[in-house]
Formats: sequence, structure tokens, C-alpha cells
Amino acid sequence: MMFIHMPAAQRRRLLRASAAVLAPGGAVLVVGYDTRHASAGQGGPRDPAILFTPEDIASDLEGLRIERAESVKVGDAIDAIVRAVRD
Repeated sequence: MMFIHMPAAQRRRLLRASAAVLAPGGAVLVVGYDTRHASAGQGGPRDPAILFTPEDIASDLEGLRIERAESVKVGDAIDAIVRAVRD
């Protein structure tokens, strides 16, 4: 899921629904602007209410094994990346 910038409650519902139907061995990859992007990045959305941290996404994907959860600088942007797998 790329750049799913929406209020936290809506994002959480979307991610939990996705996790619930994921087949064993299936993966979810989420990439989007990190919360820190609002003050330290360039371009993209600036509203902290729709940005997220890797930890936010990892907690939204309860029941999955988190393989990667980190913030990365990509050009002028700061992105959050999370990869989670259903065991």
C-alpha cells in the first residue's frame, strides 16, 4: 500500500481489514510519508494528522510478524516503510 495518507482511525481500519484476510505466507508492504516529514522533509503532505511512523503501522497490523519497520530518507522526503507477513 503506497501513500495511504488518511486519518489514523480510517488507516487503522483499512490495515486491520487487510491483515485479517491475508493468506498464510502473504505479505503487506506499506510505504508513505513519515510523521517527521512534516517538519524535516520537502514536498508531499504536511498534515501530521494523516502522516504515520513505522511504529504506528506496525501496531495497526496486529497479528502479523513485522519483518521491517523503519524510517528512511529518500531524496527530500522522509518515508516510513513497513513489511509484515502472516505466518
